[in-house]
Amino acid sequence: MKRGSKPPHLADPFVLAHQAREFLGGIDAKTQEEWIRRGILPPPLKLTQRTIGWRLSVLEAVLERAAKESVGA
Repeated sequence: MKRGSKPPHLADPFVLAHQAREFLGGIDAKTQEEWIRRGILPPPLKLTQRTIGWRLSVLEAVLERAAKESVGA
């Protein structure tokens, strides 16, 4: 690792499901589940038996893709 650089897990932090809902505009859990089912949001990573979430970069890509699609629509 280069001096001054962050470890990979800090450079792209894990965002818990409830935090992800806020990051994605305050959606509710049912909308989050629907977005996963429809492929808008990829399946979450399982951190523990009861804890799921996504890498921040994945959520940023979802928002970026949605912004591009809304501009192109």
